[in-house]
Amino acid sequence: MVAFYQSLLEQEPQPYSSGRYGEFQLPGMVLAIFSPTQTMPRNFPVLTVVALAFV
Repeated sequence: MVAFYQSLLEQEPQPYSSGRYGEFQLPGMVLAIFSPTQTMPRNFPVLTVVALAFV
């Protein structure tokens, strides 16, 4: 997922932890992408479909 946004936004994530966390600085916001660990399943339900649209 981080690689997708890295390509889309044409910037490197900072900070970045392979397979765990990536943060992108955008005008007016920060986009943070992370993968929960096995110890967090109760806090983060499994999603089978994720959609994001900017109009």
